[in-house]
Amino acid sequence: MAQHFLLSSAAKTLSLMDIMAMTDDAAWRIMREARWPETEGEPVCPRCGADACWSIRSRRQFRCKACRHTFSVTSGTVFDGRKLPIRTYLLAVLIFANAAKGLSALQLSKDVGMHYRTAYRLGQLLRQSLLSTRDESPMQGDVEVDGAYTGSYVRPANRKQDREDRRSADLPNKRCVLVLRQRGERGAVRTLTDVVRSETTEEIVDFVTGGTSARTTIHADEAPAYDALAAWYDIKRVNHSVEYSGENGENTNQAESYFSRFRRLQIGQVHHVAPEYLREYAGEIAYREDTRRWSNGDIFRDVIARAFRTAVPAAWRNYGRRASCSGASGLAVAA
Repeated sequence: MAQHFLLSSAAKTLSLMDIMAMTDDAAWRIMREARWPETEGEPVCPRCGADACWSIRSRRQFRCKACRHTFSVTSGTVFDGRKLPIRTYLLAVLIFANAAKGLSALQLSKDVGMHYRTAYRLGQLLRQSLLSTRDESPMQGDVEVDGAYTGSYVRPANRKQDREDRRSADLPNKRCVLVLRQRGERGAVRTLTDVVRSETTEEIVDFVTGGTSARTTIHADEAPAYDALAAWYDIKRVNHSVEYSGENGENTNQAESYFSRFRRLQIGQVHHVAPEYLREYAGEIAYREDTRRWSNGDIFRDVIARAFRTAVPAAWRNYGRRASCSGASGLAVAA
């Protein structure tokens, strides 16, 4: 029997001990190379784009010779306004990258020794950076589509006569996660997700036509909402009440693989996902599925690079100073 990839040495190229053994200068160098890969870590002014900057070594900052703007390696990024050492953030990102089925803020706060609110904010910003920098070009070839509902659980009343039919109950937090997965030689190669109120024909058509090219073969189950796709695509259907996969390769196994990992995040890690943050959690699992055969070192470097291309939304800047952060889903991509 072949060895699972996560058990192989190729999957483990970076450890927490490697980061803990780093000097402050080495950790700072990693951040600089992730922030400015085009110049191999040499600073570029985020205000005017000039690459002529001098270093203020006592404060680990830079000053632009052209516009006199003072900035640091984390200015204008997810790590902007940091209070902890850079090495602590590198540890947090590696722990986030190592979590194959997601990571709760409580676990991250315990592992790194940061406040729960700091861990929660960092985790949400990392998820949003993965979502805002994803490849949204149209898929092609064989593409699977499916949907799964979340937030639909109603705790049954103690007495039988007090229980209601949960199928018809008005559930304000009920949402449907839609997924598109493009097949490759070994499983799926790319994943797109969206969150909608319900799995209706209109939502399905908008999602699929917006995420696939014209010459695409769609694989879907027998849900009536997918019937309309036959007007645009060659569509193959599988009846899950009869079989998981048809004789001609029609199945949604890769979509189901995505939802399997998503349920493990939802049930085994975070336990509850608020509707306003569901899109980010769905995008996180899409990223983990697409990078399932990457080494943890490559994932670590990619997550940091994406975080440096993402600016902190205004709604998240003062999150630690108040009890809630409503409307914090919007993102601004860093220049």
